[in-house]
Amino acid sequence: LVAQRLSSHAQRFELERSGDAINLDVKELSLVFRSPGRGRRDFLWEIGSGANWMGYHVSTMLALHAAFQRLPLSHVPHFLVIDQPSQVYFPSGIPDDATDESEDVIATRRIFEVIEQGLIESGYQLQVIVVEHADERTLGPIRTLNKVADWHGKEGEALIPNEWL
Repeated sequence: LVAQRLSSHAQRFELERSGDAINLDVKELSLVFRSPGRGRRDFLWEIGSGANWMGYHVSTMLALHAAFQRLPLSHVPHFLVIDQPSQVYFPSGIPDDATDESEDVIATRRIFEVIEQGLIESGYQLQVIVVEHADERTLGPIRTLNKVADWHGKEGEALIPNEWL
Protein backbone atom coordinates (compact mmCIF):
# COMPACT_ATOMS: atom_id res chain seq x y z
CA LEU A 1 0.00 0.00 0.00
CA VAL A 2 2.77 2.48 0.91
CA ALA A 3 4.72 2.02 -2.34
CA GLN A 4 1.56 2.20 -4.44
CA ARG A 5 0.29 5.42 -2.81
CA LEU A 6 3.77 6.93 -2.80
CA SER A 7 4.10 6.31 -6.54
CA SER A 8 0.65 7.71 -7.19
CA HIS A 9 1.40 10.96 -5.33
CA ALA A 10 4.84 11.23 -6.96
CA GLN A 11 3.28 10.93 -10.41
CA ARG A 12 0.78 13.71 -9.54
CA PHE A 13 3.77 15.86 -8.58
CA GLU A 14 5.40 14.91 -11.92
CA LEU A 15 8.63 14.15 -10.07
CA GLU A 16 11.80 12.84 -11.63
CA ARG A 17 11.85 9.01 -11.63
CA SER A 18 8.19 8.81 -10.53
CA GLY A 19 7.64 6.10 -13.15
CA ASP A 20 10.26 3.84 -11.57
CA ALA A 21 9.56 1.19 -8.96
CA ILE A 22 9.83 3.12 -5.68
CA ASN A 23 10.15 1.47 -2.29
CA LEU A 24 10.74 2.71 1.22
CA ASP A 25 13.92 1.18 2.62
CA VAL A 26 13.23 1.11 6.35
CA LYS A 27 16.80 0.13 7.23
CA GLU A 28 18.29 3.10 5.35
CA LEU A 29 15.29 5.39 6.02
CA SER A 30 15.27 6.43 2.40
CA LEU A 31 13.46 5.81 -0.84
CA VAL A 32 14.96 3.37 -3.32
CA PHE A 33 14.38 3.69 -7.07
CA ARG A 34 14.76 0.89 -9.60
CA SER A 35 14.48 1.73 -13.27
CA PRO A 36 13.43 -0.97 -15.73
CA GLY A 37 16.53 -2.26 -17.48
CA ARG A 38 19.01 -0.79 -14.99
CA GLY A 39 20.94 -3.15 -12.76
CA ARG A 40 21.43 -0.72 -9.93
CA ARG A 41 19.21 0.89 -7.39
CA ASP A 42 19.37 4.59 -6.55
CA PHE A 43 18.55 6.24 -3.26
CA LEU A 44 16.65 9.52 -2.97
CA TRP A 45 19.81 11.42 -2.01
CA GLU A 46 21.36 10.39 -5.33
CA ILE A 47 18.70 11.87 -7.58
CA GLY A 48 17.05 15.10 -8.38
CA SER A 49 16.65 18.51 -6.90
CA GLY A 50 15.12 20.16 -3.86
CA ALA A 51 11.76 20.08 -5.63
CA ASN A 52 12.07 16.29 -6.03
CA TRP A 53 13.09 15.84 -2.42
CA MET A 54 10.17 17.96 -1.18
CA GLY A 55 7.73 16.12 -3.45
CA TYR A 56 8.96 12.68 -2.42
CA HIS A 57 8.88 13.59 1.28
CA VAL A 58 5.29 14.88 1.06
CA SER A 59 4.32 11.82 -1.03
CA THR A 60 5.93 9.47 1.51
CA MET A 61 4.29 11.13 4.50
CA LEU A 62 0.84 10.98 2.87
CA ALA A 63 1.40 7.31 1.94
CA LEU A 64 2.60 6.38 5.44
CA HIS A 65 -0.34 8.13 7.08
CA ALA A 66 -2.72 6.24 4.79
CA ALA A 67 -1.10 2.95 5.87
CA PHE A 68 -1.15 3.85 9.58
CA GLN A 69 -4.78 4.85 9.31
CA ARG A 70 -5.69 1.34 8.14
CA LEU A 71 -4.19 -0.30 11.23
CA PRO A 72 -6.78 -1.38 13.80
CA LEU A 73 -4.86 0.27 16.64
CA SER A 74 -2.49 2.98 15.51
CA HIS A 75 -0.73 5.36 17.85
CA VAL A 76 0.22 7.69 15.00
CA PRO A 77 -1.74 10.95 15.23
CA HIS A 78 -4.02 11.73 12.33
CA PHE A 79 -2.31 14.98 11.49
CA LEU A 80 0.75 16.08 9.58
CA VAL A 81 2.54 19.43 9.84
CA ILE A 82 4.45 20.69 6.82
CA ASP A 83 6.55 23.86 6.93
CA GLN A 84 6.85 25.92 3.74
CA PRO A 85 6.83 23.23 1.06
CA SER A 86 6.87 25.90 -1.66
CA GLN A 87 10.25 27.16 -0.49
CA VAL A 88 11.93 25.14 -3.25
CA TYR A 89 10.07 27.30 -5.81
CA PHE A 90 10.16 30.65 -3.98
CA PRO A 91 6.97 32.12 -5.44
CA SER A 92 6.74 35.75 -4.44
CA GLY A 93 3.01 35.91 -5.01
CA ILE A 94 1.04 37.29 -7.89
CA PRO A 95 0.68 41.06 -8.32
CA ASP A 96 -2.92 42.28 -7.95
CA ASP A 97 -3.16 43.25 -11.62
CA ALA A 98 -1.55 40.13 -13.10
CA THR A 99 -2.28 36.46 -13.56
CA ASP A 100 1.08 34.77 -13.28
CA GLU A 101 1.15 31.19 -14.50
CA SER A 102 4.89 30.65 -14.14
CA GLU A 103 6.27 27.16 -13.65
CA ASP A 104 6.96 27.99 -9.99
CA VAL A 105 3.35 29.03 -9.35
CA ILE A 106 2.02 25.93 -11.13
CA ALA A 107 4.38 23.71 -9.13
CA THR A 108 3.35 25.41 -5.88
CA ARG A 109 -0.33 24.82 -6.65
CA ARG A 110 0.48 21.20 -7.40
CA ILE A 111 1.81 20.74 -3.84
CA PHE A 112 -1.58 21.66 -2.42
CA GLU A 113 -3.47 19.66 -5.03
CA VAL A 114 -1.49 16.54 -4.08
CA ILE A 115 -2.10 17.19 -0.37
CA GLU A 116 -5.80 17.65 -1.11
CA GLN A 117 -5.88 14.35 -3.00
CA GLY A 118 -4.25 12.68 0.02
CA LEU A 119 -6.99 14.11 2.23
CA ILE A 120 -9.70 12.87 -0.11
CA GLU A 121 -8.13 9.38 -0.22
CA SER A 122 -8.01 9.35 3.60
CA GLY A 123 -11.73 10.07 3.75
CA TYR A 124 -10.74 13.32 5.49
CA GLN A 125 -9.46 11.32 8.45
CA LEU A 126 -6.11 13.15 8.16
CA GLN A 127 -5.52 16.81 8.92
CA VAL A 128 -2.59 18.52 7.22
CA ILE A 129 -1.37 21.78 8.72
CA VAL A 130 0.80 23.77 6.32
CA VAL A 131 2.74 26.86 7.39
CA GLU A 132 3.23 28.69 4.12
CA HIS A 133 4.14 32.06 2.62
CA ALA A 134 2.30 31.58 -0.67
CA ASP A 135 -1.03 33.38 -0.74
CA GLU A 136 -4.43 32.39 -2.12
CA ARG A 137 -3.70 33.93 -5.53
CA THR A 138 -0.68 31.68 -5.86
CA LEU A 139 -2.43 28.63 -4.44
CA GLY A 140 -5.61 28.97 -6.45
CA PRO A 141 -8.96 27.45 -5.52
CA ILE A 142 -8.30 24.47 -3.28
CA ARG A 143 -11.51 23.18 -1.74
CA THR A 144 -9.90 21.81 1.44
CA LEU A 145 -7.72 24.87 2.07
CA ASN A 146 -8.69 26.73 5.22
CA LYS A 147 -6.58 29.81 5.82
CA VAL A 148 -6.29 30.43 9.54
CA ALA A 149 -4.09 33.53 9.69
CA ASP A 150 -1.93 35.84 7.60
CA TRP A 151 0.83 37.60 9.49
CA HIS A 152 2.43 39.44 6.56
CA GLY A 153 2.91 43.12 7.34
CA LYS A 154 0.99 42.98 10.61
CA GLU A 155 3.16 44.49 13.31
CA GLY A 156 3.21 42.47 16.52
CA GLU A 157 1.37 39.48 15.06
CA ALA A 158 3.07 36.17 14.43
CA LEU A 159 2.69 32.42 14.78
CA ILE A 160 3.74 32.82 18.40
CA PRO A 161 1.97 35.92 19.81
CA ASN A 162 4.05 38.45 21.74
CA GLU A 163 2.03 37.87 24.91
CA TRP A 164 3.29 34.26 24.99
CA LEU A 165 6.91 35.39 25.17
